[in-house]
Amino acid sequence: MRMKQSFDSSHESISAARTFVTSIVSDAHVEVRESVAVMVSELATNALVHAASGFDVVVDRFESTITVAVTDWGDGSPELRSPGSTEPHGRGLRIVDALSDEWGVVSTSDEAKTIWFRLRVHSSEGDLHATTDVARPG
Repeated sequence: MRMKQSFDSSHESISAARTFVTSIVSDAHVEVRESVAVMVSELATNALVHAASGFDVVVDRFESTITVAVTDWGDGSPELRSPGSTEPHGRGLRIVDALSDEWGVVSTSDEAKTIWFRLRVHSSEGDLHATTDVARPG
């Protein structure tokens, strides 16, 4: 199943995007729902703060995976940073890296960029749980 929604360039869009995505994974285990909510919040915030643009969110929901992609139209290229303890920003992609099984960035010729993440899940008694034995890309 694929679901898509567009959001404008406002701070209210962050919680709206989080609500949109978590409603799609509402039957998933609490760990999955919370991880997805945090990662969507981070990517939506990045779109507003760094790209200064609205953004689209696409969720691909399958039995064994959940993939979320956030596309914005701002300048710049996302990079995995290692901010110092006194720096107030720069941890968003570190959070995505820590919580997802895999993630990446896709840039297009029309200056749009998409940051996506994927969680592998398995079904147990009707609930979707995050897997714990998946190796992360180096």
